[in-house]
Amino acid sequence: MNNTGVIILAAGRGERFGSDKREALIGDTPMLLHTVQQYAPLATPILVVASPTLSAGLRQQVQQWAEVIVLPERAHPDQAAGMGDSLALGVQQAHSNGWDAALIALGDMPWVRHGTLNQINRALQTNRAVVPVFNGRWGHPVGFQRDHFAAFESLQGERGGRAILTGIAPREIPVTDPGVILDVDTPDQLNLHH
Repeated sequence: MNNTGVIILAAGRGERFGSDKREALIGDTPMLLHTVQQYAPLATPILVVASPTLSAGLRQQVQQWAEVIVLPERAHPDQAAGMGDSLALGVQQAHSNGWDAALIALGDMPWVRHGTLNQINRALQTNRAVVPVFNGRWGHPVGFQRDHFAAFESLQGERGGRAILTGIAPREIPVTDPGVILDVDTPDQLNLHH
């Protein structure tokens, strides 16, 4: 099986950050673009699920590396799409694209090392589902085979895929990379690990 792709979820509102954290700079690169570029060496298709608020400039930059799909606008702005909606849309697109497996990454987790990504991707080739584990904590990216796509395609709202993944009993991949659990919710977190 070699048709594995990466789905990067980047549709969150990032309210605790105070501004669009996808645009926050790591060096001179917007965080979302930096995250996408971390996955490029895997030489697999990359799909980014974004909200309609993704700026045209950043979208154009990301499209040089990945396919970008945008969550549909909601009739009521207070009913913003949640993690489940993003994951479902990404997996539906992966299914349509004919992928055999998917790695699920988060756009606000820019520090996962290339070696770790290779390790997780290799493990996914021979396991139904995988999850990296750092100091006893599950992290990202997680991965699963096509036969699990339907369960993830049915997600809605804020409910993410953890319950489904737990039911699959993924192979836990011990890693020494804290990047699998480090996300950015505030400017201080970005500066701390910058």
